Amino acid sequence: FGEPPMTIHILHLPERVEMIENHLANLGHFESKVTYSLKYNDKGNKASVKYSVLLTKPYVIQDIDVLERDLPIELKNHISDFLQNEAKTQRASEFNIENIETDKENLLVYLQDKGYFYLKKQHIDVEADTTVGDREVDLRYALNPLLSEEQLHPVVVKELVVAIDTPVLQPTEQFHIVNGSDYKIKSTLIDKLSVIDTGDYSSVSSTLKTLRNFSSVGIFYESNVRVVL
Repeated sequence: FGEPPMTIHILHLPERVEMIENHLANLGHFESKVTYSLKYNDKGNKASVKYSVLLTKPYVIQDIDVLERDLPIELKNHISDFLQNEAKTQRASEFNIENIETDKENLLVYLQDKGYFYLKKQHIDVEADTTVGDREVDLRYALNPLLSEEQLHPVVVKELVVAIDTPVLQPTEQFHIVNGSDYKIKSTLIDKLSVIDTGDYSSVSSTLKTLRNFSSVGIFYESNVRVVL
């Protein structure tokens, strides 16, 4: 009954120590030390493992800023606004790599909703400088210096294509509207359901919201929204 016993070498104790130390470092406890010891029974055929942790004080965020690197001022301001008002990581908070990764993901969504359609998560870099003070760290956000001009500027919606059921597209002033043989969709309905307009900056969340609006009406078998940039 129960699980079979494990031999000591299967536990890979040195690797486990390294994993624990890396996890603590990700939470800001740099230079923490983990050791282990084995306590054998009287027969010497069984042992228990005891881990000991010398936990250091966590590093604290002193400052968060954006590296210039010839960024357009509008883009730099958007990043700064996000870091000040939206990011989980703020000044005086403890260093936490998981929060920083979450901030990078949310920053990407934030920028894509501002029209920076061609930016990807891998384009966002975060540098941590631990030399600024006693267990303090500065974070510097930057974009890949090899990004093109197209990637560094917001893009505008040129056209919105709405496809409903089997598409037979009929152009209107701003939209392509589907006209089936048994029904006609008024352009005013399309206007009400869409939160995107030509001339707007591209926005992922607005595109998804428009698609949800069409789905929520309940009169379309299937609908799809495509934004032409």
